[in-house]
Amino acid sequence: MIWIQTKEAMRTRDNRLVAEAMEHGAIGFVHVVPKKWTMRDVYEMKIAIAWREEMKTYNIPVVFVSHVPKESEVWAYGHQIERPKLVEWTQIVTGAGKPYQKFTPFYKKAKMYPFHVEEASVTWRVQKEVEIPWEEVDVQLPRWSETITFPLLCEEDVLTYLATIDLSWYADARDEIENEAVTRLSPYLSTGLVTSRTVIAYGLQEEAFVRQLLWREFAHMTAWAQPHVTERPLYEKFQTFPWRDDEVQFTRWCRGETGYPIVDAAMRELWQTGYMHNRLRMITASFLTKHLRIHWRKGMNYFMETLVDADEASNALNWQWVAGVGVDNSPYFRIFNPLEQGKKYAKTGAYIRTWCPEVQDVHQEQNGAIIMHEEARKRALFHYEQWKEHDSNN
Repeated sequence: MIWIQTKEAMRTRDNRLVAEAMEHGAIGFVHVVPKKWTMRDVYEMKIAIAWREEMKTYNIPVVFVSHVPKESEVWAYGHQIERPKLVEWTQIVTGAGKPYQKFTPFYKKAKMYPFHVEEASVTWRVQKEVEIPWEEVDVQLPRWSETITFPLLCEEDVLTYLATIDLSWYADARDEIENEAVTRLSPYLSTGLVTSRTVIAYGLQEEAFVRQLLWREFAHMTAWAQPHVTERPLYEKFQTFPWRDDEVQFTRWCRGETGYPIVDAAMRELWQTGYMHNRLRMITASFLTKHLRIHWRKGMNYFMETLVDADEASNALNWQWVAGVGVDNSPYFRIFNPLEQGKKYAKTGAYIRTWCPEVQDVHQEQNGAIIMHEEARKRALFHYEQWKEHDSNN
């Protein structure tokens, strides 16, 4: 009897982990119930509950447990079988044979290789009843999750959705917040309901979109090559950067009470839905790390708790990029003006008014704003130059 970790494995297509396990005999799934719920935890739990119902057809148990003992032999992606990739990371390397540290050369070289196609799909079969050696736990979803509408829960529904996606306007409009040029596929990719290879197989191959799939691949390759990506800056000099520790301002950022309408709307939507447009992720992250000079790890961890599509590798690399501390990054001295960003990407103000109905002028700092933009910009640049000078002297 082979037990399989549900994480990223609850699908039929492109699922070599489960397909190979079934070649050895009967299988079952174990899903670890967290002690503290994040938005993604709840979403994965809902997927697992739906998966349990689906697996009943084949008499395949799906067991909810509090933990998996270290001595237990449980098959999982990243251990017995590597996660599905679009390209082979060991091929996409520099002339010195090392992983790329910048995305653009990684992207250009990756495009020179044919993408990996989908691998084995699972052929389900009815099993005989098996003894379950796990002690099951009751699942009590947090009450706050009752008011949230989560993305699709079943692979079949996601595949139906894939067939409807139109990328005609993706390249031109994906940064615009007030239209739906984005695909909203990230929750399905992060939980493994579908793989990038399946997405490609559905003909979604517009270049700007494929670039985003490869950015995700680059993030996972970077986390594989440098596992400390969530703990310390990849640009190691920033280990000494003087970040501020201000819980009051951090809390105001989390709650969407900064006085900057585009930032506040994005943070309130995140809290209430678990979703945030990618452009808004850049704007809010820049505000935290540049305007408030609060450590990028605090923002990174908050996003991991609240994003329904939370992906550790992508989230860490994105935060390092915006904060200017990664190896392939937007420089620290590049400071978004959130008001100009709002005017450019949420022109009509309809998005902002949805989440901040109290705001009169959607593209102006509000009374009582946490800090004025020009003041914040000057302070950030001053402390950056001061730190850089100190660092060069040492």
